[in-house]
Amino acid sequence: TEVPERLLYIAHLQPMKRGLGRIAIKPIVCRRLRSGAYSSPLRIPVSVESTARFSTAVDKKILRWLRVFGDLDEESGGLGSGDGLGIWQELLATQRCHWESKTAPALTLGPARDSHFAWVSADNGAQELQAVGVTTILPFPTLWYLDTQTQTCGPLKLGVPDKVARALTMAPSLTPAQAAWVAQTIRSEDLIGKGVPTPLVLQKEVYQYKPTPHLHLTTAKLSVRPRYRYQAGASHYTTSIAQLSLDYGGTEIVWSDPRTVVRVMENQTVREIITDKKEAFDALLRLQKLGFGPLVGDDAVVVPKENEQDLVLWDNNTPERLVDLSLRDVPVLEKDGWRVTYADDYPYRPLPYQDAWYGEIREHPGQDWFGLELGILVNGEPMNLLPALLRMVRDCPEGMTLSALQQYPPTHLLAVPFEKNGILALPAARIATILSAFVDLYDRDLDSSGALRLSGPAPFIPERLGESGGPIQWHGGEKLRALSQALRPETAIPEIETPKDLLATLRPYQKAGLHWLAWLAGYDLNGVLADDMGLGKTLQTLALFQHDKEGGRLDRPCLIVAPTSLMDNWYREAARFTTNLRVLVLQGATRKKRFADLAAYDVILTTYPLLARDQEWLCAQDYHYLVLDEAHNIKNPRTEAAQVARKLSSRHKLALTGTPMENHLGELWALFDFLMPGLLGDERQFTRIFRTPIEKQGDTARREALRQRIAPFLLRRTKEVVARDLPPKTEIIRTVTLAGSQRDLYETLRLAMHDKIRAAIAEKGLARSQIVILDALLKLRQVCCDPRLVKLGAARKVTQSAKLHLLRDMLPALVEEGRRILVFSQFTSMLALIADELVALKIPYVKLTGSTQDRRTPIDSFQEGRVPVFLVSLKAGGTGLNLTAADTVIHYDPWWNPSVEQQATDRAHRLGQLKPVFVYKLIAEGTVEERILALQARKLALTSSLLAHAADDGQTALKPEDLENLFAPFGSPH
Repeated sequence: TEVPERLLYIAHLQPMKRGLGRIAIKPIVCRRLRSGAYSSPLRIPVSVESTARFSTAVDKKILRWLRVFGDLDEESGGLGSGDGLGIWQELLATQRCHWESKTAPALTLGPARDSHFAWVSADNGAQELQAVGVTTILPFPTLWYLDTQTQTCGPLKLGVPDKVARALTMAPSLTPAQAAWVAQTIRSEDLIGKGVPTPLVLQKEVYQYKPTPHLHLTTAKLSVRPRYRYQAGASHYTTSIAQLSLDYGGTEIVWSDPRTVVRVMENQTVREIITDKKEAFDALLRLQKLGFGPLVGDDAVVVPKENEQDLVLWDNNTPERLVDLSLRDVPVLEKDGWRVTYADDYPYRPLPYQDAWYGEIREHPGQDWFGLELGILVNGEPMNLLPALLRMVRDCPEGMTLSALQQYPPTHLLAVPFEKNGILALPAARIATILSAFVDLYDRDLDSSGALRLSGPAPFIPERLGESGGPIQWHGGEKLRALSQALRPETAIPEIETPKDLLATLRPYQKAGLHWLAWLAGYDLNGVLADDMGLGKTLQTLALFQHDKEGGRLDRPCLIVAPTSLMDNWYREAARFTTNLRVLVLQGATRKKRFADLAAYDVILTTYPLLARDQEWLCAQDYHYLVLDEAHNIKNPRTEAAQVARKLSSRHKLALTGTPMENHLGELWALFDFLMPGLLGDERQFTRIFRTPIEKQGDTARREALRQRIAPFLLRRTKEVVARDLPPKTEIIRTVTLAGSQRDLYETLRLAMHDKIRAAIAEKGLARSQIVILDALLKLRQVCCDPRLVKLGAARKVTQSAKLHLLRDMLPALVEEGRRILVFSQFTSMLALIADELVALKIPYVKLTGSTQDRRTPIDSFQEGRVPVFLVSLKAGGTGLNLTAADTVIHYDPWWNPSVEQQATDRAHRLGQLKPVFVYKLIAEGTVEERILALQARKLALTSSLLAHAADDGQTALKPEDLENLFAPFGSPH
């Protein structure tokens, strides 16, 4: 115990060519560890001298004996001699003798055991003598047993003399033909009484019949040798292999077995089978045609001996080919009479299943997500498909894209792998339907129960999953399933009563829009009203507010965020169409005084630029509706306005835009991320799942999946779709407000020109002052159009143009809708400025003015659809043109003569026009333009009295009060 080294003896049975073999003893030196185990053997020569420090006298005796007698000839049997038995007992006494390994417990001496000899038959009918109940015999003069279970050994009593026992132990096995002769000899020599049993005498039957090829698909573990000496030991990998045998009535014979006769033991009969080498060759040739070859090793790969007769797919041992083998080739082999079996852990083993699908929805109260499990019955037990689908689509092999799946015929089977469990061969059409409903499965994770965790109000429609292949038995999620049913395209949207205090008659499509908006709110959903420009998105929204007001639901204000140019339009429309909605415009320097009173109003109007500036006050208020007009203004989610919009708290959200997407799908994502975060995943997921496949790869299936995802939450009507509901011509006034330096310039000119006109009238009278009046009005109208039109030094410094900014916003949306547009202006210089904007917007156009020499070319280009915009001056295009290709007319500046304005409109609205025509009049609010419109409404002939000097009855002449109204201060009542 003073030293850590220990002398151990490792014993094992060494076979010999003759005899029972010998017990080989290998002495080793190890250190005793604290755990009680032994270290690896120390590299020292084991001898009496080298072990003197930690060996006993018995050890020295054993080592000397091994040095002298350890290499005796085979007949003496090594430790099998008499002295060897004594040394063996000395070894046992050391308690440091181990059988085959130092990790095994030390051998100990056990009691003597009784046994007897008996003949044991092998499967092929051969028989050999064995000591009953003994697995290992130690070859001493008196035979000993060795029990490796208890690590004991001791004398073996077999009921016969030792010499006879040794001879019987060494007896060879008997063939069936030899068994009868040996049995007769034992009886004739009267050896039975001396403890020698007789072997069985077996009957023989000969069979010769056609075998059944048997293909067993399994796996093998192969070793890979290291390339360099300094690398660690061999690594391993598992590969799929095939084992070919021939089934002769239940007896399996490997294809490479060279025997022509195979003996099989059945009770006391030996069945001799005559093998068919031609059948084996034909079966092997059949597999070679499928791509199989022998599994052979090389300098890098080591094939275990037990796998040397196995086969492997040589050139294409890939998962895809192995799946194809199981699903396509194996059924053909079975049809041709082959028997094919699979190992339990073979990963491409087809699983039997019943065509009984189930789905389970796990809702979590108070949470915005739910768990989903979708599966099928396999051997009567439910198996969740979603983990396998998740692995499969994340790997995304070529054949797994939605487009590829939808191209397969209805009978095509697709393999869904289940790790070590095998594969399910499911209809590709069914999988395509599932993946189209769960297209964002690519970037989702499963919860601890294996359910798919999905967020959003209704990111899938359960009923759609049964459209390709049969129904699904659903469990749980009753509320969500009811919502999913309501979201189906064929589900009718319930109608509501039109608000009684709405001062407008809604057209049929506008009523449908109101019903849709109310239906969304009823399910706490948000959406996009994406009607074409001019179809009344503002009116439908105000009708919704009025409906909620009359129903008592409008207990909080509705916040409308719109471009600055639309503030007055919203205010004007609310005043025109509703009777009791309290409207607040948060604009101008005095708006901060109204922040404390926000809750007192029904509708609050603000602009995108002010959204960021006023966010502290706006975010402190809860809203009934949050409406983004021209919602494409948040197409960049990183802008401050878009980020503030996401912070605002409201029951419902609504986006109004005729162009939900202008340039790319990322804008559509930004819109829905504001409305319903999670519906389309985060931006990275959306780009990977939808945007890249659709925009760069032209994936029509993914585009359809996106369309189906957003369809319930987007209402889009074009002018063509609702043409029957529209009058032949619809006139729309679009107002803008002058601001900043443009407004200052207008006021400066107005004051100066007003004084000049008063002086002229005082000197010459009203009738003789027409030229001065017209010049003054012209300059004011030019300021309203664009200050650059005014030939004054002060005007050149003004860069703002509210009306041109409005037109720049309108035209891309109209072109995106497919509109064909005429833009009229009295000023050719204004048309030149508009043309510059169209170039910047990359919108093709043609232009017609009095200086145009070739009129036919621009007219044909527009009429034949080569350009979407036609810029026309009053002088050149007010009459004499037939432009029925146009369906939209924009009057950039109002004509003094309404009949001339009407003639310009009639270039499009005339015989041959098959579509409704929308006429937009752009008016600078609070200016001379707005006052001229008011005068035209009261005095239709006013323009004639200004421009013509013909006599009239006095009722249409320009009166002093009219001039005072025309030159009234900016924004004053008229």
